Amino acid sequence: MIDWNPDKEGNGTGAGGRAADRITLILIAEIRGELGHNARMRVRNLSQTGFGGVVDVHHPFQVGDPVKVGFGSYSKIDATVMRVNGVEVGLRFDETVDLDRIRTARANPPQAFEPLGMHKVKTPQWMIERAKRGF
Repeated sequence: MIDWNPDKEGNGTGAGGRAADRITLILIAEIRGELGHNARMRVRNLSQTGFGGVVDVHHPFQVGDPVKVGFGSYSKIDATVMRVNGVEVGLRFDETVDLDRIRTARANPPQAFEPLGMHKVKTPQWMIERAKRGF
């Protein structure tokens, strides 16, 4: 079952002594490296300052790599790879992000999107309606 109503976790002093509040939600991020490397990540522990996640395929990202992150219609967020442990990757945003805007981008997909390495495809109306109903 997909969690369409994300909740905030923590009170600013979360697990591991992290200072940023995190939200729990199911989300896919598109990561684009400077050298043209692209990957999709399943996001965990999203906060205003970064997130960790799992890349489902082999990836070339290394600690210190600058990347651009996209969440649905919220795209082109500059970030830096901070941790790589096999398929698990941790990213830090170069600037704090608006979590409410990410939630909205997730519920309001763009009218057209470009799958990684493919041509532009019109988002089916049923997907847009389902996302709006669920949010």
